Amino acid sequence: MITIPRKFIVVEGPNGSGKSTVISGLEKLMCENDIGYKRTHEPGGGPEFAAAVRHWLKSGAINPTQHELVMGFMFCRSLNLTQTVVPSLQSGKVVICDRFLKSTHVYQGCMGGIPEQDINMLYEFVSRPFKEIIDKNRIDIVLDATPETTAERMNIRMNSKQEKDRFEGFAKLECGAYAQVHSKYEKHIDANRPPQAVLEDVIAAVTVKQR
Repeated sequence: MITIPRKFIVVEGPNGSGKSTVISGLEKLMCENDIGYKRTHEPGGGPEFAAAVRHWLKSGAINPTQHELVMGFMFCRSLNLTQTVVPSLQSGKVVICDRFLKSTHVYQGCMGGIPEQDINMLYEFVSRPFKEIIDKNRIDIVLDATPETTAERMNIRMNSKQEKDRFEGFAKLECGAYAQVHSKYEKHIDANRPPQAVLEDVIAAVTVKQR
């Protein structure tokens, strides 16, 4: 028998760090222990409208600035909180979220040039009504992986050498940015190891065994 003390579980990490594998493992854990849960993702993990905004921002149909991206993603986050995350927490469910605020600081902040205080100000505005329940329940599982690890894993999905070379350069920037961003909610897991070892450490971080 297990309990989940912090029910808003955010899984963060660079591309190729193993987020999808960890999230699938957490879903299996919830099912095996008959624990109600809701899986979501950011940006765009809320209702269909938020997902449509995310797709529109990233489709290439427009060329948004980093400021516009931040505001668009925060809008999606607001919908995700109000219509998915908070209602699920209020009903006693565990929420498993693929990325959250740390990713905004990484991609639009460190890599996009948006000041940290601007991102925090926008997040404070959209999350203020739910601060208590979020602070009480949130834990960020950060999958730490080297650029070499993520590039090796992602290269399997890529067809051309050009794609692989481009991603290797991106991975160095991405992993470097993840190492620069920190919050009080974080629990770091070494994701350079085999997936099962990583998952076991994640489960240990989010659960408490009951006698």
